[in-house]
Amino acid sequence: MKLNRIILPLMACALTWSSCDDQIMEWKNSDGSITASDIPLALKEKIANYDYIKSYVAQYAPNMNVGLGLGADLYINDAAYRTIADANFQMFTTGNAMKHSAVVKANGELNFTTIDAFLNLVPADIQIYGHNFLWHTQQKQTYLKSLIAPEVVVEVGDDDVCENIVGNYGFEGGNANGWTGLWGKYNYAVEQPGHDSDYAIRFTMTSESNANYDCQLFWPTGMLETGVTYAYSFWVKSDQNIAVQFIGQNSSYDGIYKDTFTAPSEWIRCIGEFTYAESDTKDIERVGIQFGGTPGSTVWVDDFKFGKKIEEKMINIIDDGKFEDGTLGSWFGWGNGSTRTISEKGQGYNSDYCMVMVNPSDGDSWSAQTAHSFPETLTVGKTYMYSAMVKATVINPDFTLQVQDANGGSGEGYVSAATAVDQWIPIEGEFVCKNEGIARLCINYGKVAGTYYIDNFKFGEKKETATAQTLRASTRAGGISYKLKTPEEKKAALLGAMEAWIKGMLQHQGMERVKEWDVINEPIADNNQWRGIDGNFMSNGEDAPDTAPVEDEENGLNLNWANDHFYWGYY
Repeated sequence: MKLNRIILPLMACALTWSSCDDQIMEWKNSDGSITASDIPLALKEKIANYDYIKSYVAQYAPNMNVGLGLGADLYINDAAYRTIADANFQMFTTGNAMKHSAVVKANGELNFTTIDAFLNLVPADIQIYGHNFLWHTQQKQTYLKSLIAPEVVVEVGDDDVCENIVGNYGFEGGNANGWTGLWGKYNYAVEQPGHDSDYAIRFTMTSESNANYDCQLFWPTGMLETGVTYAYSFWVKSDQNIAVQFIGQNSSYDGIYKDTFTAPSEWIRCIGEFTYAESDTKDIERVGIQFGGTPGSTVWVDDFKFGKKIEEKMINIIDDGKFEDGTLGSWFGWGNGSTRTISEKGQGYNSDYCMVMVNPSDGDSWSAQTAHSFPETLTVGKTYMYSAMVKATVINPDFTLQVQDANGGSGEGYVSAATAVDQWIPIEGEFVCKNEGIARLCINYGKVAGTYYIDNFKFGEKKETATAQTLRASTRAGGISYKLKTPEEKKAALLGAMEAWIKGMLQHQGMERVKEWDVINEPIADNNQWRGIDGNFMSNGEDAPDTAPVEDEENGLNLNWANDHFYWGYY
């Protein structure tokens, strides 16, 4: 009977194979009752005489390679699986390990950890087929979106603790546009009045709210940067002293959990900061608060701001450091034939104008200088701070700020930085004044010939940062707007990323093992049109199919594509 239970299914399979036009096997699970000891001796001997698949291929089809699509992680970690694969096949293709989303990190760097482990294990006589460079899915969307996303223009208010990136931070349009997480166990409305404003958002928890995470509110931030210190502030009140916790989440709902505040019956300002570390949950892309767990309670939230922490502030005494009136104001300079002019409109740092300084030839750092006199001499013993944004056409490792007396002597307070080519960078620092008579600041840029741009220059006495959580906001500034990139800028950025990605893969040590590559995978959609062109996106059976991106100066870029979908052809 057991022999029949071996033979009859084999006969059924044979009939199935002969009757199917598409040659697809109908796989069945074993019933578990037959063991190796039940196989007749003659059949065991016959099975034992079979060779490996690639031996028959070499004998009967010498011009053909038989390959296997496999999971790189399974091949690396399962020795039995690896042994069978190595023994039977002549070529491997990894299912996902060589795709864009598996290799490219959120900052564009390439992570070869899995690929290197795979290459080191594959025997030298087995070919590798590369799969793949470009697709409409499994592309690192977060990185590619960052290349085409508009530049964020941040307005910092007098009382802000961060460079706020939350657009609808005060709900002043009478709506909750841009906010997510509005699916919790609560009812909500944007209503009047707010905290020193027209509107705030009000949440009333339902009877189903039993835990803090039952009620959440989030603003999408894009990926946070490792090593960066972020700060946040918001105003909150409640009718039952509700616990409100600041949190961040990734797309899989894993999160970081920070300070918890008790919301009293009167508005209170909640302030906090944290440095996003390697040890934190990766790919945090939204921040907000959670406040559930008290059925029937009500919470109000207003002025929610989040962004990179604003460093210690100063009492700025330079009133013409933004150059927005189109003049140099009180700035002057000398040395090496250097010049100082106002930029063309639109060349400033998130603004119209900046100062342009040209040094015609290499020299010492002080060979070319630009200066600004103080309203009064500095006070010995006090701490002073610099802050400026600098861009250049050259790398100058000794771009320096300093202070000196009216005759150019008694120099002190030196702060140096290396400029970046065609990229704005901050240069800042502080010092304690040691000499009497310090009457002006000085910018030294004579070491390397080139053109230097400087904007948002501030100088003044360092002041203590207010930290009390009950402070009232002195202004309601601190929003953001977006400076859109042109189609040409987007195309250039993506072509650069494409070249860096493909070249990085091909030039990586060990990749000479790869015999051939898939360059573009499935570029044509089901209706015989190019994916992503003329609105031709894929639904993939999802509830929310991909649609054309939406972008404007008020809300930035909404890509409208599912996670890790990216249609290169659209741009």
